Amino acid sequence: MSLYLALLRGINVSGKKIIKMEDLRRLIEASGYTDVKTYIQSGNIVFGSNIKSKSVIAKAIEEIIEKNYGFDVSVFVINRNNLEKAIDNNPYVDGREEEPLKSYM
Repeated sequence: MSLYLALLRGINVSGKKIIKMEDLRRLIEASGYTDVKTYIQSGNIVFGSNIKSKSVIAKAIEEIIEKNYGFDVSVFVINRNNLEKAIDNNPYVDGREEEPLKSYM
């Protein structure tokens, strides 16, 4: 079982494409994904799956949203390795190691 992060683009912004995270969590769980967690109203979903293809997972989540909400949403899926690589290659941390929580500046 692999751990994934799905990022949904453009939901819950300015009253458009509204999706309640609790409802989305239930839909994702009902579709066979495990340990599903959502983060605030952001559209970020963490879950487990035996499916190895991130593009297959992204397409499946897009179809779940289309079927249940009636609108298109782009879904981007990454795994732990992708996230760690992004963190390790963050070009904005130079000189901020002593204050990692402020590395966005």
